[in-house]
Formats: sequence, C-alpha cells, structure tokens
Amino acid sequence: MRIIRRHELTDKVGYCLAHIYRLERAGLFPQRVHLGRRAVGWVEEEVESWLRERVDARDRRPER
Repeated sequence: MRIIRRHELTDKVGYCLAHIYRLERAGLFPQRVHLGRRAVGWVEEEVESWLRERVDARDRRPER
C-alpha cells in the first residue's frame, strides 16, 4: 500500500485541495488517512480506482 500526500494528489487528479475536501465531505472522493497530528494522505489505489471510475463513466456515455 502506498500513501500519497497533498501535492501528489492534486497533481494526480487535477483538482485543488478545497475541491477535493468538498468531494470528500459529500462522500464522492476517497477519504484521507490521518498519519499524525498534522499529516494526512490518501491511499493511492483508492484514488486511482476513483479516477478509473470517472474514465469508465465517460466511456459508457452514448456518443452524440
């Protein structure tokens, strides 16, 4: 298991942290893992799975 930190997460998904936090609160993004008093990270596989779901949803849409 690999934990990614904020900078890598924002690079990977292309969203700012504020938007990621909003998605988390709405239950639409993987939850962060508390690593210490002031440190959080995200499980890389959960984030990649979330990204794959976005691509799969795009590919299932009918062409216009």
